[in-house]
Amino acid sequence: MLLNIASKNEAKIRVNFENNKNELQDTEYVLFFTNFINKDLSYSNMDDEFDISKDLKKGSFASDTDDKIVKKINPDDKPVESNWKPIYTYFLVGIIVIAFLWFGFNKFSEQREFSKLEQIDENLDIKTENYYLYKNFEFTYDPNFNLYTTKVYNPKKGQEILVRLHNGPRELLDVPIHHGVNDFLKYSLSYKPSQEAIPGNEFIGGTYILYNPENDDANQARTYDELRRNLELAMDIYVSPAVTSLLIDRPEFPIKDCSKTKEPIIQLKYEGETDISYPSVNCIVVSGEGDELLRAVDRLLLNFYGIMN
Repeated sequence: MLLNIASKNEAKIRVNFENNKNELQDTEYVLFFTNFINKDLSYSNMDDEFDISKDLKKGSFASDTDDKIVKKINPDDKPVESNWKPIYTYFLVGIIVIAFLWFGFNKFSEQREFSKLEQIDENLDIKTENYYLYKNFEFTYDPNFNLYTTKVYNPKKGQEILVRLHNGPRELLDVPIHHGVNDFLKYSLSYKPSQEAIPGNEFIGGTYILYNPENDDANQARTYDELRRNLELAMDIYVSPAVTSLLIDRPEFPIKDCSKTKEPIIQLKYEGETDISYPSVNCIVVSGEGDELLRAVDRLLLNFYGIMN
């Protein structure tokens, strides 16, 4: 290593002397170089004169053969941080705050709507969107089946019966109903169809459900089934189908008219405004288009159950 350093210095000295050969003599150059070589290059001197670590500790190192200057490193300098991290944090916090505000606003609006409904009917006590009380009857909504469930007491069976409806009291507050419809319920319970018409004698009374076969569609069929199921399973009233005109596919269905018989009849009119009328002692007329017919039937059933009478 020492020889390399000496060689490099020798090359520099030669260049300098060639450029200034008018000022220096050849003998002086030889003596100068000889003295340089004969210096006491002990390890102790070398540590002082060629200690690279000192230069590095100072933050730079410049050799005799390199004119480049390395920028010193200041230990107090802090690394430059990217602005992306705080921006991302602020953005995330902003989204969370907006979500909480939106949730709170929706909850407030929901509670305000519940309060309005409870003011309309003091019997209504709304706990959540899918659970509320009406006259202490619990109504729970199942979104998977789009049904409300509650329990009513069946005196004949001496036990509670699970009732399923597409609409609960909260959804039916605006459906008009005649105040005398419960008289029809008493009338139908006292009606005794022929033993041939009632299988197994499992029912207390009976009624006809009358509909127009020309308007037969999914909504009317669903309404008929909901009315029949609740009358038979929960009230022990046997249901027989009847039509307003001849049904070719089911000729055994009798043609009935409320004004021409004393038999109890619930007529489904798939037309007009949503309404439940009671034109005669043996007849109830339930009216509505589309889903409104089903709403009207559920309102009638809740009246029969004694929940919304």
